[in-house]
Amino acid sequence: MTSTMANDVKEIPLFGAMDNAFIQYVLGSLNNTPYPGVDLYTSYKTARLRLKPLAHVKPLRPEFGPVLNDVSSWRYIIESCKCEQHLSGNNSTKRNVFIGIVTAPKYFERRNVIRQTWLRHLRDAHYHRGRMDAVGFTFFMGRSTDNVTQSRIEEEARLYKDILQIDVVDDYFDLARKATAFFHWVVNNCYGVRVDFVLKIDDDVYVNIRMLSSVVGQLSPDENYFMGNLAKDKVFRSMFEVYQ
Repeated sequence: MTSTMANDVKEIPLFGAMDNAFIQYVLGSLNNTPYPGVDLYTSYKTARLRLKPLAHVKPLRPEFGPVLNDVSSWRYIIESCKCEQHLSGNNSTKRNVFIGIVTAPKYFERRNVIRQTWLRHLRDAHYHRGRMDAVGFTFFMGRSTDNVTQSRIEEEARLYKDILQIDVVDDYFDLARKATAFFHWVVNNCYGVRVDFVLKIDDDVYVNIRMLSSVVGQLSPDENYFMGNLAKDKVFRSMFEVYQ
């Protein structure tokens, strides 16, 4: 997919002492020519993430070129979490929810705070008044490059059995890959378990379980929902920022 340079050069700001004649020359030579921005950005991301073409993976469309990131296949270092049906799981009046908590290897304290607060409420029917069942929850993260931190995570997983660690380096730029791997795990490991809704939440957010059960109790599992906050501010675009 290509685009062309805009004909209206009045919107192009002239910075500093850059020669106006030179800018007009460049605009004239590039006008109505394919813009390589997409290819350049793809090359930049490929180099930064150290991705290599996956020869054994067939592209979704041939014109897309070689596959660099296979979002249909993931490897998991730790899978200590479970997805399981409760005794009341087939009760059509209840909503079955799987909760995934986005975290990073170093945030041990955040995870412990969550375990001691709203995750306890999640297990207590008094808080959700029998309107919701949690068929599973997990803290999901990428792998750590620090051996000491990685050892602590492995011990944490043995102790709490709620860790899902994906075989990608945990990097702020790779939040989308972590989320994709999480949803992929749910689809492949909750087979045979009725999951009405999946909640993906950050590890610095407190979940009001009563409110959550009230909201999902009013929704129909037969309809598709995607809920969240819609940012109305102008999107800041930069090749060096995670939100682009």
